[in-house]
Amino acid sequence: MLDDKHQTNLESFDDLKGPRVEHPKVPVIYAPSYNPALQDIEGWHPLDFNKREKIFEAIRDALDLQDEHFYIPEEVAFEDLIRIHSVSYLKSLEDTSYIAKIFQIPELAAMPIAMLDDQLLRPMRIATGGTLKGVELALQYGWAINLSGGFHHAAGDRGEGFCFYSDLALAALKAKELCRGGEVLILDLDAHQGNGTSRALYDREGIVIMDVYNRDIYPGDSLAQKRVDYNVPLPSGTSDDEYLPLVQQTLQEILESRDIRCIIYNAGADIAHSDLLGKLQVSHEGVLRRDDMVFTMARDFEIPCLAVLSGAYGPHAAEVISNSLSHCIQKTESYQRISTAEDADRDSPTNHDV
Repeated sequence: MLDDKHQTNLESFDDLKGPRVEHPKVPVIYAPSYNPALQDIEGWHPLDFNKREKIFEAIRDALDLQDEHFYIPEEVAFEDLIRIHSVSYLKSLEDTSYIAKIFQIPELAAMPIAMLDDQLLRPMRIATGGTLKGVELALQYGWAINLSGGFHHAAGDRGEGFCFYSDLALAALKAKELCRGGEVLILDLDAHQGNGTSRALYDREGIVIMDVYNRDIYPGDSLAQKRVDYNVPLPSGTSDDEYLPLVQQTLQEILESRDIRCIIYNAGADIAHSDLLGKLQVSHEGVLRRDDMVFTMARDFEIPCLAVLSGAYGPHAAEVISNSLSHCIQKTESYQRISTAEDADRDSPTNHDV
């Protein structure tokens, strides 16, 4: 039994465990709650509802990491959401028929609003919180990846295209404030035009938008195009040989000519030829080369870069994304420090029989 002296010095049972060990981390953000829980409707939608979990597990296993090496986000605060979204729009998300319209599944309208909020909207609010956390981590580490986010069809006053919250616009505002000067670049390389982000930031200064997308598919928003500083529409069927040099040349021009202090990279893998919706013909290797190029250029220009997943639809999506991001993470100093430390720990004589 503890004597009175020790009892007065202990605030909780955690004090009996000794100093808390903080595990080194990579700036990769994930929560199991990223995955919508509406599994019964998965067959009605092109999204793989478990895609983010598959990507997380594949990256973790490929890089021999543990769960504690990753960051866990908090749900975005209402005070943050109203920096971009109108209160009337957020209030409209209590209407199940409107949620069903945005998510393009009419059957959702018959479900209780409490269920839709908990199992569909809340995961997206947590993912939006992950994107905002990613801004902080990118400025700390030089790079970060949120294994969700990229809801680039959501505007300030409306949602559409499976997107409810404009996390990219919120992240750009946060980065602009934290950088205290220069410009923030939103680099949208999803196969679909990022119309919601452009609309949400229509009158905001200091944020540059580069949007490379398939001009022949949804959404075809001509008003949103007017806000884009570097608008690069492509025809269906565009392949590696056309796509990669065009992205590289345009991004190079921006980084050389402007005072970019942070990059918010919407890394949609729906540019892949195997994607169900993107209608481009970029190879799986081309997706990896694109992501590697963006991170390499950001590092060469010493600009923090946050990547978010955005769109990818079909049976190969998780594999394409996890392979590409594992390659990019493996090249970073923060991962190499963890890997070296783990190797040294395994090789320590205390870990072997004597």
